[in-house]
Amino acid sequence: MGGFVKDGKSVAGVAGAAGGNGQCGGTRSRGNAGRAETRGNAGRAETHSNAGVHGNARALELRSRQALADGLFQLMERDEYALLTVSQICQEARVSRQTFYHHYSSKDEIIEDWLDQQFAEEIRLHPDSGSARVNIQNLFHDFPISQERLALLKRQNLAPLVSGSMRRFLEEHLDQFDYSSDNRFPEYADYHHALIVSTLVTVLGCWISRDFRESRDELSEIVISVLGNL
Repeated sequence: MGGFVKDGKSVAGVAGAAGGNGQCGGTRSRGNAGRAETRGNAGRAETHSNAGVHGNARALELRSRQALADGLFQLMERDEYALLTVSQICQEARVSRQTFYHHYSSKDEIIEDWLDQQFAEEIRLHPDSGSARVNIQNLFHDFPISQERLALLKRQNLAPLVSGSMRRFLEEHLDQFDYSSDNRFPEYADYHHALIVSTLVTVLGCWISRDFRESRDELSEIVISVLGNL
């Protein structure tokens, strides 16, 4: 077969001299089509292979980030956050320093990334209901971060990171939490939106500072009441 492919030109020339009945040319066309199909199959196989590689890399990345977050939170249960080192976090998470610096430049970024992921999960569990009131109630009733984890962050003086993550979340999904229907002054919409975001973030911070004195249901009603008076 290899000799046929190599000598294809001379075979085609003989066929042309014999009368050009096209039989050999047709055979060559089928051969080209076969090779094209083979290349197509190879290309599809390569695409699937690349997708599998990227999928595995993504899964490995997520596992590494989760391991670093779990390790850091475990250390925070025992030690003062401010004194924790990257080496301690890597040892607890059983990952290398190279892996740490591939994902993060500081331990604060581990907390921020983890918090952002919790708020992203909130949107997945509670998609837009079409009602800002219901969306706000869902957010505070089923707040994506447990009180135990919030208390730990407060104890380690990291509550501002929670506020920062919530602010990013609200600004990204502001249309779902815009409680007011007052559109008399559209030119002031930016101020109005800033007021809503700040109110929600401030209420959360106050709840944390009060050691979760109110239930989640009570908190959601407090937020609705405050926003209703803006």
